[in-house]
Amino acid sequence: MIHIAEAATRIGRRVTQPASQRATPPPLPTTSDNRRVVQLLSHVNRTYRLDGLERRAVEDLTLQFDEGSCVAIMGANGCGKSTALRIILGLEQPDSGCVGVRWSGYASSDDDFSVPLQARFGTVIQQQHSRMLLPNVSVCDNVLLPIGGAFDEGLSPKGVLDQFTAYLAELGYDISLRALGRTLSGGQQQAVVLARALVYAQRLLIWDEPTSWLDMHKRRGFYRLLAQRRAELSLSVILVTHEIEEALLLADRVLVFDSPMKLLADVHVQRIAQGLDLTLPDSPAGTEARRKIREAILGAPDAPSFTERRPGC
Repeated sequence: MIHIAEAATRIGRRVTQPASQRATPPPLPTTSDNRRVVQLLSHVNRTYRLDGLERRAVEDLTLQFDEGSCVAIMGANGCGKSTALRIILGLEQPDSGCVGVRWSGYASSDDDFSVPLQARFGTVIQQQHSRMLLPNVSVCDNVLLPIGGAFDEGLSPKGVLDQFTAYLAELGYDISLRALGRTLSGGQQQAVVLARALVYAQRLLIWDEPTSWLDMHKRRGFYRLLAQRRAELSLSVILVTHEIEEALLLADRVLVFDSPMKLLADVHVQRIAQGLDLTLPDSPAGTEARRKIREAILGAPDAPSFTERRPGC
């Protein structure tokens, strides 16, 4: 389990490795429409060792995508998705490879990856959402916890709180800023975590099954809010989900993995949801994307359960 206080102290730090294990990442290209490429991991490996046994959790994983795009990650439980996210966030060190945030065209003074100070993160990770809130302090203090970090330049407490309460209202919640974290229901806790992540996500948003505790009405409001935020900021999003329709609704690419984070399919999606229109027409492109994703999932040795529920229903 990852506690938000632990994450708050570590996000923005570079994962350091012995010089002998550091790799020099190759230059990043730009896209055909001159968008920059974002890279989070380069040839990363992670093996767990216990009682003389080894289990490879992540093997030679490189994760990069076009700036401003949404990448959905799908795969069986235990295939290494959460380990990869922990490595990205600096909560766990890899055995080898390069870790950090790198934009093509960004000049770093370091030889290995670094997190630019202007890179602002929003993060929701898979766990009981009560563990992403400090239980005995107010919602207000929980929301302001990341203030002072390297990624919040230009953010004022008043601006953060105003934006946070506006997002809660759009999600359909009326939660007192004075309420203690432990007094909130599961759905309220998730709403607070989601809204806080959106406030701080100026460049990159990393979400691991973010809507699992939301009902259909609230989930639809969240999808609209995310679409609005992406349109405003050219926000890059990493979304871990088990729901095919959620992936098709939100993502530009869907990556399907098998253990140990071996890529089974890379499906480029012609955006089914355009702008804030969250309908899911049965277009030929959508049908073909569903087929490729379903075949990749069901063809894995340990195929996960997945949902084809339409998020707007």
